[in-house]
Amino acid sequence: MGDMAIPPLSSHHQRQVGAPRPTRDLCGTHGAGCQRMGNPPLRRAWLPAMLRGARGRCPACGGGALFGQLLQVRERCASCDEELYHQRADRLAWPLAAFVALQVVMLAMLALHLLDLRPPLWTWALPWVALFALLLRPVKGAVIGLQWALRLHGFQYAAMCRPRRP
Repeated sequence: MGDMAIPPLSSHHQRQVGAPRPTRDLCGTHGAGCQRMGNPPLRRAWLPAMLRGARGRCPACGGGALFGQLLQVRERCASCDEELYHQRADRLAWPLAAFVALQVVMLAMLALHLLDLRPPLWTWALPWVALFALLLRPVKGAVIGLQWALRLHGFQYAAMCRPRRP
């Protein structure tokens, strides 16, 4: 192996400071001649997307339903045809919903403790489980909305191969 020197980049390959980044064709579906591929906007509004997802609606348009049965996410939005199967919210939604539910229950425990009302510790399990079950779907929808807004897990490629929406 020895001393293998890496040659310096030629001036052709170096990018000037402040120069725009070169665009690459990332459309794996339609290839270099993709007529539908446009440059999607750099940023999407993450807060409205998270709120739409928390309401169980499509993070892109807010019109179609995000969930089919219980926590199963639909393949596509029925309104805007946005691909939703790219989401990877399964691992984050459960602990995040459990954490939020636990914080609310602990705040209620503290408030009752300050009022000198001390129910047994085991009685707090039922409200925690109920709140966890109520929060799981909105939290998963909000995480999917955030993934869509930040173009994570394949949402960036779906935006490139779709005609631009107003």
